[in-house]
Amino acid sequence: MTEPSAEDAPRVREIRSPGLQIVTALTNVLIGLTLGSVVTFLGVVVLAIVVEETGVLGLLGVGLDFDALFRASMGPVLISWGVMLIAWPTLTVARAFVTLAAVEALIDEHPESVPPRAVRESLKTSPAKTCRDAGTVICWITGIVLALCVLLSIYMAGEDFDSLVISLIITAVVLGLFLVGYAMTAYGRRSAPAQEELIAGLQSAWGWQVPRADAAERALRKTLPVAELPRMLRTGRRGGAWTTVLGWMLGLGTLIFLFGVLLRQPCRNCEQRTFGPTGESLIDSATSLGGGMLTVAGVICAVLWLVVAARRIVIEEVLRRWLVAGGARRVDDERRVAELLNGESAVSLATMTLAGFGTAVLIIAGGIAMVDWEGVDASIALAVGQGMLFASALLGIFAYHREVGLRVLVRERLLPGNAPNAADLTKRRSKR
Repeated sequence: MTEPSAEDAPRVREIRSPGLQIVTALTNVLIGLTLGSVVTFLGVVVLAIVVEETGVLGLLGVGLDFDALFRASMGPVLISWGVMLIAWPTLTVARAFVTLAAVEALIDEHPESVPPRAVRESLKTSPAKTCRDAGTVICWITGIVLALCVLLSIYMAGEDFDSLVISLIITAVVLGLFLVGYAMTAYGRRSAPAQEELIAGLQSAWGWQVPRADAAERALRKTLPVAELPRMLRTGRRGGAWTTVLGWMLGLGTLIFLFGVLLRQPCRNCEQRTFGPTGESLIDSATSLGGGMLTVAGVICAVLWLVVAARRIVIEEVLRRWLVAGGARRVDDERRVAELLNGESAVSLATMTLAGFGTAVLIIAGGIAMVDWEGVDASIALAVGQGMLFASALLGIFAYHREVGLRVLVRERLLPGNAPNAADLTKRRSKR
């Protein structure tokens, strides 16, 4: 009888598949789109109010109507939110299915091995049940919108023909989304029992396979020479002071800003109040101060995000070279190894960043195109924004294997075993 090879030994192994490659890339793009649309919306709201209250554009001799831009940009913002409304449940369901398929492929190839902790925890609920729940949510949302669209079409029947055609097209699109949600619900209900039985079997097997795989890696790790991480890799995320400062700036800025706005007009349909020259000057100052604090905090957050992304790129390159050059070693700082293994990858951060800025460019350019400012051409900016979103998706897809390859290399050389995931590490840090 031949001895089992290292490939057959109990281990905690990473999963990968073409489906995960695409879903991971699109999820990171969607995260960037979500952040970009929300931040751009809030930024335009703050700047529009500050500009209107202070008249700063008039003082600078700029004749552009910023309030019109704010109103026009709500169209692209609502479109992006509509995309998110459909894309988030769709990608959530897709990730659950491709993850289960990748786990089954891992088990077929390495029956004694188990997937990482985060993967196992994501499969506590069967993909079919996730599909059923997401379909139910889509049905409720699109059902309400569909009823409104039907009423709109009935109203438009008495108006001009073009408006009726547009309302009917919108109704047909919403009806299609409702049918998709219904199909997801029906499929989930039909497939849930079998999948839940499969998931229960996997979780039961992992109950004894995980400790065995973790013990096997720990035993092997004890035989390896001790090594110290390079200086740049020894410390985790810093920036507690920056987080505190930014939190205070955002909190105080929001309070001061809202104080000035609500003093001027306490409700949507209320008449605008006046407080005399001194009071008006104080309100303008409060609005400008609050808006300025929010703007500065937003700029600092964007810069820090770019710094974190750049630092992660450097860290991953240093880690990769150190692992390749030295072979298998034992690092006693298990917490730091877990952080390096589970931290947000440079590829993910770059994809989110590119998608976020691309979304912001599209929203602003779309607003400018709708306002039709004289002498301002938004077509180039629209093309740039679309290109950034497309490039972010390509970046996530083509760099996926490099991202997973680094995690595989960490597991092969440092043997971290059943390392805690990012959520567990955050809980541990908060308890200290």
